[in-house]
Amino acid sequence: MGIEAEYYLEEWTKVEKMLIDNELDIAFQVQKTLEREKQYEFSDLFRNATTSIISADAYFEFNSLKDAINKGNKIAVIDNYKYGDVIDELPNSMKVTCKDQLDVTFKVKQNITNFGVVDLGVFEFQNKHYAFTNVYVQEKLSFERPLYVVFNNKSLRDEFNNAMGMVNNYHKNCY
Repeated sequence: MGIEAEYYLEEWTKVEKMLIDNELDIAFQVQKTLEREKQYEFSDLFRNATTSIISADAYFEFNSLKDAINKGNKIAVIDNYKYGDVIDELPNSMKVTCKDQLDVTFKVKQNITNFGVVDLGVFEFQNKHYAFTNVYVQEKLSFERPLYVVFNNKSLRDEFNNAMGMVNNYHKNCY
């Protein structure tokens, strides 16, 4: 787009406050909700993320997250993140809030919680650096969720969508 940018990697609660206070123009990989659609301008679909459940138990006995949670287990989530109805609608008493995904993983690794919710790509990247032991992805509980880029400015959003469309068209024509 020909725009110079400053990048921040912060906890979601800080990013969200900075967006609300107009200290940031753009935030990447945001789950769409009705409340957020009232606050921000959403891009076209940015990517579909694989969201996974992790546990310290390699021999996972549950077939669904609801089964696991109904047994009194707690799940680590990032504070104020939106994961979709299955997780978002769980009572707060079943959740342990964390500042970021690394915190989620360490809560599971240290048996502070039974489960955690992670972006699979981020988990795999972090695992290369930290070499987590005794933390297992429960693949049968993984699910896809659409992620977007949000903007405080509609014209910037439109310019971004246009640029992404050109990139996507380029890649389609290459294959």
